[in-house]
Amino acid sequence: STAPFWASFGGISSVWPLGWASFPDPCSCSWACSRWGPLPCSWWFAKDVAMQIAAANPLYVVPAEVPESVLEQEREILRTQALNEGKPANIVDKMVEGRIQKYFKEVCLLEQPFVKDQDKAVKAILKEKIAETGEQLEIKRFVRYEMGEGLEKRKDDFVDEVMKQANL
Repeated sequence: STAPFWASFGGISSVWPLGWASFPDPCSCSWACSRWGPLPCSWWFAKDVAMQIAAANPLYVVPAEVPESVLEQEREILRTQALNEGKPANIVDKMVEGRIQKYFKEVCLLEQPFVKDQDKAVKAILKEKIAETGEQLEIKRFVRYEMGEGLEKRKDDFVDEVMKQANL
């Protein structure tokens, strides 16, 4: 089944579903943290992934989710940059594809270096947790909320406000 998770870190919160085969009932066993005991490994992993989302601000889960229009626009920008650097035209396409792979590492959650272990990608940590717990873990999607996002800031003129109050 897929269970939604909510985790909040500072002013940034992440909500995302994490699918797994089983999640024990806190009333029937002794696994939970705080008042019930230790939490399952998958709960801590969910918290770590929420922290990754809050810190690294990925836009997609996997490279396959990146729209073709975004990729074409990125390829064009990278191609123009490479040609402006004076690179030969015959190697520009190889450079662009290498830089697209780097772009995926920046914008795709599973391709990003894990915040707690920069030597491993999130997908490698996910595979480790699956092997460790025997649970079927899968990150299908996420939603990242940032405090104040979407709100318009009021633009007040302090001098004008004082003049109005003074009836000048």
